[in-house]
Amino acid sequence: MKKILKGRRPFLLSFLLTIFLIFLMVLTSSPMFKNGQLISLVETLIKNPSFLPSINLWVVPPKFDSANNFSDGLAVVLINGKIGYVDKQGKQVIPAKFDCGNEFSEGLAAVNMGGTFSIENNGCIPGVGKWGYINKQGEVVIPIQFDHASSFTEGMGRVKIGDKWGFISKEGKQIIPANFDRVLPFNEGLAAVNIGATSGFSPGPNVGGKWGFIDRQGKQIIPIEFGQTTSFYEGLASVIEQKTDGTFLDPFGLGGKIGFLNKEGKLIIPYQFDERMIAGVNQVFFEGLAGVLVNWKWGFINHQGTLLIPPQFENIIVFREGLAPVQINGKWGFIDKVGRFIISPKFDFAATFREGLAPVRIGDKYRYINKQDKEVISPQFDYADRFNEGLAAVQVNGKWGFIRNPLQKY
Repeated sequence: MKKILKGRRPFLLSFLLTIFLIFLMVLTSSPMFKNGQLISLVETLIKNPSFLPSINLWVVPPKFDSANNFSDGLAVVLINGKIGYVDKQGKQVIPAKFDCGNEFSEGLAAVNMGGTFSIENNGCIPGVGKWGYINKQGEVVIPIQFDHASSFTEGMGRVKIGDKWGFISKEGKQIIPANFDRVLPFNEGLAAVNIGATSGFSPGPNVGGKWGFIDRQGKQIIPIEFGQTTSFYEGLASVIEQKTDGTFLDPFGLGGKIGFLNKEGKLIIPYQFDERMIAGVNQVFFEGLAGVLVNWKWGFINHQGTLLIPPQFENIIVFREGLAPVQINGKWGFIDKVGRFIISPKFDFAATFREGLAPVRIGDKYRYINKQDKEVISPQFDYADRFNEGLAAVQVNGKWGFIRNPLQKY
């Protein structure tokens, strides 16, 4: 027996050496290794051995309490209760010293001092602290003075002063006075504004009041006389009908009908679809189609209001990269623009495709698939965001990090 073992010893040593070399190759191929984060990588492996199969995808190990996707080259992260910003190598380029903060947009990010961050809501508790704007060097370039502030779009930032909303320029100059009860961001040159809303803090679905649209000079382009509305997408915005007495139906989206306005304020798609503006993000046009409710089932219309995909789904998300996630019989899959299932409904949740991949969930774990329904990144994440700028924020064991898109060079 000793002779047999002695004869196999060189083979065993060779086998173990091969395994070690393979492990070393995988380890050194990881962007984290290249970014000088070997200690973090090893610590993550010790805590979570299942991390190994996709170790070469990790750019920043899961170590943050919360994280958002990259925007303008930086990502918002939560560290010990404070908000900071990291670059694509995981380096903290803006120290975690803010109480809340939004993603960078057009070179600026809204930040809060004195507020309280809610991990459950992944944002600041409304009405607490003051807001201003920083640049990518972390310098406060618009003083922290507003009761709320939102990201810049089309050169305009939404700010709340007291109980009213207005718009400022990137230099901090007030371009449109804070005279509105609610506002939506500028999109396609116009912003939806509300007069008369009586509750609700952040810019989103209104409770009461009437809506219209202004241009970047504050001129009223579409009269403030409509029900709850979305921003313009592909030249159209969805709106809720009024009752005969000039008021509106349940503002939470449990009745009434939806139609679509053009930028001249003409209702070119009549009020005919069921109201569910609480999920208004689906009732906008993307890639030529918009989701609509008919008898409480979702379908899709074109710009002329023609139902191209019959109402049949329990839930939907907009089209991205030619496909839309839809839910039927409790499961999610993906359809094309004629309503054919390209990826069969088998997931407990599915998000839109971005950069060629979509995060999907079966049970309690997320994975990523491509448009051919091939599993590209195996199930291992407690939560997974869509890819943006080549990276995606993912959660493992309560901590957040960033993985790279394997379809792209990093």
